[in-house]
Amino acid sequence: MPGEIPGIALHAEGAQIYECQPDAANQLVWQAREPAATLMDGDNSVGRHYAALHWESVDAGTLVWEHKDGSSVKAKVVARVAGRTADDMPWLKFTVVTQTGNGLFYGVTHVQRINTEGGMVKGPCDQAGIFRSVPYSADYVFWRAE
Repeated sequence: MPGEIPGIALHAEGAQIYECQPDAANQLVWQAREPAATLMDGDNSVGRHYAALHWESVDAGTLVWEHKDGSSVKAKVVARVAGRTADDMPWLKFTVVTQTGNGLFYGVTHVQRINTEGGMVKGPCDQAGIFRSVPYSADYVFWRAE
């Protein structure tokens, strides 16, 4: 990204949670609700990734990356490309809307989700309000201004 350099990259292991809800045409469809993932640096758990705004879809809400050092970023999706297979969640680019703390995430301006595996829901959605959790993994790259 012009004017930015990659900071740290962390691996995430967790689940994408979906809710069966009516779409604009009043058809029941699986809608992404929130991720629930552990951020890993090698074999060490160093934080978590989740949705800041519950009761909204992931695309409409703000996602959070929280490091054990107390720093965190909240960001919204600004770009997407398809995952490697139909089973893999899309790769995403997020722009940071707020940050807290002076730790590892200090100064982060963008986050990229890459190398996704899994996370896409399959199967019928035939009862509103039903949830489904789908395992996924991804790498998150945290970019900062040069």
